[in-house]
Amino acid sequence: MSTYVLNGSGQVGGVVSVAIALLTPLLDALSGALAQVLDSLGLNVAQTDVALLSVDCGRPRLVY
Repeated sequence: MSTYVLNGSGQVGGVVSVAIALLTPLLDALSGALAQVLDSLGLNVAQTDVALLSVDCGRPRLVY
């Protein structure tokens, strides 16, 4: 059984924690279904392709 705590933000934090606890199973199932659909379409979320355009070996310097 989950424990719901009213944290520093008072009742709002308690309502948010209850809402998250109630929605998590639904959102997990939806996430899995969406991942399967995207995978079948050949789409990847949160990925990017990176290509090197040029390399310049000039004078060394400290970059911060």
